[in-house]
Amino acid sequence: MKRALVVLLALVMGAGLVFAADQAPAKWGAYLEGNFVFWNQDGQVAATDWYTAYTLSYAESVFGFTATMEPAQDAFAVGFRNVQGWYKLFDGMLKITLGKDRIGDYRATTFIEGGGAYTRIANAEWGTAFQVYPVEGLSAGVFVKFPTALADQDYVNSLGVGVSYAVAKVATINALFRTMDSGVSPALKENELGLSATINAIEGLALMVGYGVSLYDVNDPSHNILVSAKFTDLENWTFMLDGNLTYQVAPAGYAVELEADYAINPAWTAGVNLEYGNNGYGPLADTGFYVYPWIQANIGTAHTLKLGFTFETDPTIWSIPLFYTMSF
Repeated sequence: MKRALVVLLALVMGAGLVFAADQAPAKWGAYLEGNFVFWNQDGQVAATDWYTAYTLSYAESVFGFTATMEPAQDAFAVGFRNVQGWYKLFDGMLKITLGKDRIGDYRATTFIEGGGAYTRIANAEWGTAFQVYPVEGLSAGVFVKFPTALADQDYVNSLGVGVSYAVAKVATINALFRTMDSGVSPALKENELGLSATINAIEGLALMVGYGVSLYDVNDPSHNILVSAKFTDLENWTFMLDGNLTYQVAPAGYAVELEADYAINPAWTAGVNLEYGNNGYGPLADTGFYVYPWIQANIGTAHTLKLGFTFETDPTIWSIPLFYTMSF
């Protein structure tokens, strides 16, 4: 039996190496993002309210890994948001990912906040994902969560299944179903179904729509709808919109966020974000109105510093935050 397993493993690895003969050069990557508050309505001083995430990655044509650490977390193990390695077989038709996986495939995201209407197929959870790419534009994947599934033999309630189909310069359509809880409210979102699409058939205009429903209680499901748009067909200007509607019991929750960016020159960008809503979507903590004018320094092509002033009503909250990103 052991000999058979060794032979099988050798054949699988050999297949990957054969298809990797003309692979692209290996590439290391590092990314840092974060923010902290200089001052707020409570007289809070700099760096007392901060967030930082470090990402390290390595990729070749057939294998690679990525790890992101959030050192603000209390526990060292929890601080690693995701630690995952992947390997491709059969000329890229099969991809296997193992670790604490965070995989955003099969889910469209909004243009301002970058969020989705439903949970990722793997949402920073320990497990294994198998993804197949049989034809151009088509992908299907299965994520199996462990060690829960291995300990309880409860595979049916520890799965995520997704599919997506993309037509270049037209649209990408996604569908996803998760049987496991996602660790987020409402009621941990067990048995969650999601549908989404990104449409880019019109030059200078991109649209996104997403719908997620949590079926943990079929008599009282939780609905989440997201729509988003991005308009770039004006010189130096970019306009974006996010809209969110949530409903489980009356009244419904809603939020609308707008962003306008103006590229002053390659080194500087200025903009403003406006939001109104009652469900805590995006930066708005509660019900009311939010405004955030800002200016961003673009340092080369890989680093940014973004300074602004945020103000929201009901209750009145203001702050002066600094956001930063660095890529290597």
